[in-house]
Amino acid sequence: MKQFITGLGQISHLGQNVKMALETLRTSGPDKLLSLSPEHLESEASPDMEMDLSQDLPKGDHIRANILSILAIEEAIAQAGLTSEDISKYRIGVCVGSTSACTISYPPFGFALHRGTLEDTTPFKNYFFNSPCNTIMDHFKFKGPSLMINNACTSGTDAIGLGKLWLAQGKCDIVIAGGVDCIFENIYFGFRSLKLTAPKHTKPFDQSREGLVLGEGAGYVVLENEVIAAERKSKPLAIVAGYGLGTDSHHPTTPHPEARGLNIAINHALKMSSLTHSDIELVNAHATGTEANDLVEGRFLKKHFDHCPIFATKGYTGHTLGAAGAIEVIIGVLCLREEFVPSSLGHENCDPEIGLSPNLEFKNHQARNFLSTSLGFGGSNAAIIIENIEECV
Repeated sequence: MKQFITGLGQISHLGQNVKMALETLRTSGPDKLLSLSPEHLESEASPDMEMDLSQDLPKGDHIRANILSILAIEEAIAQAGLTSEDISKYRIGVCVGSTSACTISYPPFGFALHRGTLEDTTPFKNYFFNSPCNTIMDHFKFKGPSLMINNACTSGTDAIGLGKLWLAQGKCDIVIAGGVDCIFENIYFGFRSLKLTAPKHTKPFDQSREGLVLGEGAGYVVLENEVIAAERKSKPLAIVAGYGLGTDSHHPTTPHPEARGLNIAINHALKMSSLTHSDIELVNAHATGTEANDLVEGRFLKKHFDHCPIFATKGYTGHTLGAAGAIEVIIGVLCLREEFVPSSLGHENCDPEIGLSPNLEFKNHQARNFLSTSLGFGGSNAAIIIENIEECV
């Protein structure tokens, strides 16, 4: 039984919804490159999305990650046509990937807690890691299973992959799956202490790449199996054809030089999809702009997928950590449906050690499927394959 994507929702530097994201991908040039500096962290508004979400606060004391999630999911379920009757009738599960969106170290709550100046513990529940799931379940009145995934930067991809498996195993009828992460001082300076942050822009696979630029956002999709989709008369957008994960067990922050974990993940996704490497027609690379990640991933993609366009989107979005894989799945679905490949913002000069030049300019491109890769700290690797709905029905 197939597992369809029937709704998309995202909020990121690409725009406040999917329509804006599509327009950005179609029309933007180097002026859209995301940058981030420490002074941005002092602002209540988003440093990269140029918006203040305080007016969008749902009832109750919710932190930023929960607000972003609710806004993105509202967009996704609207496109999927999920009604209040559907929510009461079907077992709707929630699977959320994040690296650190909700923790007790979240400023300013964490500072007040550690200094002994915390006056009100009412919002304490919002700072547990499962807060996004709890908030989503409560806000939308979903009744299926829920799970938070903390698997570094593969978390969003893993959430969608697990959502597919839940449907295939009959654990629920519909799944809301995706990821969310926000920029906080401890996150920014953590990456900076590892000397992984770029002084200005992300330069994916570039010879002069200097590191990553953090972004924030949320991306969610509505997944449902074909029986439920037919029963609800929903309009499928794409199919989640395959998913795989693999572990390097090599280094806390650096992928294995031979991309062993990534190879395992991609092979699992290909097997589940009944495809081979040569069948893939478009690749959305993780491409953080860091020295080690881009070298390992770029060499691997050059070796196995040089026959098709490869692009990178973190020049637009920044590295949104646990949300990255989910946002990039949404980007890939747009590419399939609108028949294009976006430019890889930030890339200028091919690194001869990699030998890979990602797609540099927006171009029309018809593809039956795409592969999206995610690599994370701790040796975590994930791959997901999405097929165009015309190839699936």
